[in-house]
Amino acid sequence: DDLSGTVGVTAGASAPEDVVDAVIRSLSPSKGVETVRHTNEDEYFPPPRNLRDLLHA
Repeated sequence: DDLSGTVGVTAGASAPEDVVDAVIRSLSPSKGVETVRHTNEDEYFPPPRNLRDLLHA
């Protein structure tokens, strides 16, 4: 396979999806985008307690 012109974009669970999408759009893929998922990340990271307290105050 000729992979010239191929770019891989990786992102972890803490990367906002809109930022990842913006990176992909800025690359302007002329041959489309292939999404490959090696793991399904569904981890939730709650804000620190002091921020949660402020939100509920």
